[in-house]
Amino acid sequence: MSKLMFKENGGFHSFSDVDVAKATADGWVDGEPIRKELMDAKMGIAKTVETVTIQAVAPQDTPPRRPGRTPKIAEEI
Repeated sequence: MSKLMFKENGGFHSFSDVDVAKATADGWVDGEPIRKELMDAKMGIAKTVETVTIQAVAPQDTPPRRPGRTPKIAEEI
């Protein structure tokens, strides 16, 4: 049987049961939880880590008009 392992600079790789101990000593970690998290994120099932709330802000006064041509009023046309 093989085991999926992960290493940051090596990616994913399947090792046989005989080679798992040597791979772990070389810095490889169990890759199944990492693969599951990546697939969940890809499918949109990722767990929400942090919730951000936006506080309501009181409406501000309207900004002053920029200088320039005065707007046309339908009654004057």
